[in-house]
Amino acid sequence: MNSYNFFFFAAGGVIIAAILGGVGITPFGTALLTTVLALSSLFIKQIRKPWFVVFVMFTLIGSVYYALDDYKYHKIRETVLVETNFTGIVSDIPNIRGESIAVRVNLTEPPIKAKILLRLNKYTPVAYGDVVSFGGSLEFPDGPYGNYLTKERIHGVAAFPEIEITGNKANPFFKTLYSLRLYIKEVFTRVFSPTQSALLTGIILGDKEEMPQELLDKLAISGTLHLTALSGSNMSIIIVIMAPLLAMVFRGRRRVAFSALFFMVALFVAMTGFEVSAVRAAFMAFIVGWARESAHVNLPRNAIALAALTLVLVNPKLPVFDLGFQLSFLALLGIIYLAPVLKNLKFFQESGAFMWREILAMTLSAQAAVAPIIIANFQTFSFSAIPANIAILAIMPFVMIFGFVVIILSVISMQFAYVFASLPAFLLDYIYKVMDVFYILRTPFNPQISVMTVAVYYLFLVWLCARFSPAAQKFFIPTTNK
Repeated sequence: MNSYNFFFFAAGGVIIAAILGGVGITPFGTALLTTVLALSSLFIKQIRKPWFVVFVMFTLIGSVYYALDDYKYHKIRETVLVETNFTGIVSDIPNIRGESIAVRVNLTEPPIKAKILLRLNKYTPVAYGDVVSFGGSLEFPDGPYGNYLTKERIHGVAAFPEIEITGNKANPFFKTLYSLRLYIKEVFTRVFSPTQSALLTGIILGDKEEMPQELLDKLAISGTLHLTALSGSNMSIIIVIMAPLLAMVFRGRRRVAFSALFFMVALFVAMTGFEVSAVRAAFMAFIVGWARESAHVNLPRNAIALAALTLVLVNPKLPVFDLGFQLSFLALLGIIYLAPVLKNLKFFQESGAFMWREILAMTLSAQAAVAPIIIANFQTFSFSAIPANIAILAIMPFVMIFGFVVIILSVISMQFAYVFASLPAFLLDYIYKVMDVFYILRTPFNPQISVMTVAVYYLFLVWLCARFSPAAQKFFIPTTNK
């Protein structure tokens, strides 16, 4: 077994263990399950035993890792929930939510590595890095919101306590990045209308806090919400914009330009708050780019596995409790492995203006991959998402390029930014109009689906890809040493 296969099956075992742990299966239950699978594999000749042994072994290791992480989290939560006086440091930019703000605080007193979520009045003058003290009892809700807080590693919630700001200990590096983020939002607010500003802020920064509920509803129901999630397509556009500029700056020194490119991408991801989709997209692009630059074998499945494994090791709760994680990876898998199946059809092999057929193939693949998850979570899946995405995705590179130009011009002169803003404003109005049209013409498809139905659906997609997609066949048939 070569290193590529070993890593893939080891990573797969850890990721599967995180999923099993998230649905409540203990290490003992995982051990029983893997024992049954191991015994069953003895009678199935098609299963390659060495790969299966690695997978089972790392599934057990991953299960123990998940259990230890879960125990540590709950131990801290139980300890901090009985405390009544707290001091901590604001760890991120306060997030506006209606008439209140959500503030994340890393506690320093009591000396427990706990994270608290504060609900404060919208006009409370609190900022990143502030040292705050407050008193009162903490709460921890049940249900989906409790699962969300668990995934976010938040150990308690304090609703509208009286706080005292006693100083500021902001990390200078992150303070600079967050200040840049606030500056970009301010520029967009000044040169665009409220709707245009909210939409462009979502597209470039993945920030939805300024979006009115009406706009969020139209994005969700028209199937275009992913445009504001710093998805792989958005990150790819950013990389395509920056790569030729850095190539010119470093005059053909490819590896230096490559290192500079992904250092800047990493800074951008940090500035946007480490969105899961952005981290995954940037990490994937880095792995693929590194493979090309260093002449290593480029296996998409291993790049995907490495990105997922890294996120799982940082936070094992993500696969089950983070919807963005699920949608991000499923959409990516659909584009990489299901899209080639569609492209085998004659209709998609013909050329079309603005690459609309290729966009259609990718849109159909991504939508097919995420449809059961969207139906289960939102009950808002609509076939109108397909034409809406075709109508929008072709102009997205121009929207983002023009948006960055506005930011650069604002540094030189705000007047230049005002003049140039008419171009992206026109495109943003076009995007909003498309969303509005397909929101009105939505064609909902929201059947009641069971876990078994979802499992059968994905098994069918796996079979379809394994049977007809060359990319998927490389996924299912491990590489061998030469």
